[in-house]
Amino acid sequence: MHRTPWTKQNSSLPSDRIKPVVKAPTGGGSKGKGKGTQTPPEPPKSRAVRKLEKLLSEIKSASGAESDPQGGCFCLARRHDLSPYIPMCQSCGFILCDVNHPRYSCPSCQTNLLASSRVKQTIMSQIESELGATLAMELEEKEKALEEAQKAAGAFPQLLASSSSSMAQPTPAPPAQPQTHKVLSLQSTGKKSRRVIVSSYTTTPPPQSRPDSRNSNDLADEPVDRVPHPPLEPIHSPNPPKSQSRPWENLIHGAVSYKPQPRLDDDTSKGPSTPRRRRKAKGKENESAS
Repeated sequence: MHRTPWTKQNSSLPSDRIKPVVKAPTGGGSKGKGKGTQTPPEPPKSRAVRKLEKLLSEIKSASGAESDPQGGCFCLARRHDLSPYIPMCQSCGFILCDVNHPRYSCPSCQTNLLASSRVKQTIMSQIESELGATLAMELEEKEKALEEAQKAAGAFPQLLASSSSSMAQPTPAPPAQPQTHKVLSLQSTGKKSRRVIVSSYTTTPPPQSRPDSRNSNDLADEPVDRVPHPPLEPIHSPNPPKSQSRPWENLIHGAVSYKPQPRLDDDTSKGPSTPRRRRKAKGKENESAS
């Protein structure tokens, strides 16, 4: 049998006696494939969306028996807008403004406003519908802005599905590195001698802003002008009444005295004469003469 270098028998060539090296498969290819199939990061949510999501989570976990630590607001919707979720307490009829959080009890009678499961479910459905409408409006605004940008660039408008999928988060710019500048200056030490001085200056760029950390704190409760609880006792004058016969005398604006009006037929009055007064005086003279 004729032997060749490719036969399994021992060959005369030394290269055929070297065993081939089999490389073990590495996970680099799988990682590369996995990176290609990863979903892009979600764009940051707006403040209105995050506020509604926070309100929805608070309503879901609230029992309604907790009272407002800031005391609520007693403006009766005169200073602030009416609450869109619970406008009035069903127990005492207290009018609730939008400053009063729906997860707290009534600030007037401390009644649980979420005691009924139907009321709580209604509020949650209302917040979810507001959240969906807000997301749809923001998506429409983004698509409109993208279409206007494409028109300004001279590109053909794309379909809504492709445009919504192509809206990706822009890659952040790399941080700016400090730059070093060298300055060459000549300094004269004598009449004919000069010395060369090389100075280096390093400029450090300002730190970049971090929108994520700023957005995490923008949902904090802003200071609101609240109307406090009215006093339990009525306001009286600090001075006691002067006499026991007049316990309800008004001492806040000073004493009040009655001044009778002058009579028309009073001769001691110095007011101007009127035809009625002259007729009455003439009748008195006729009676005295008779």
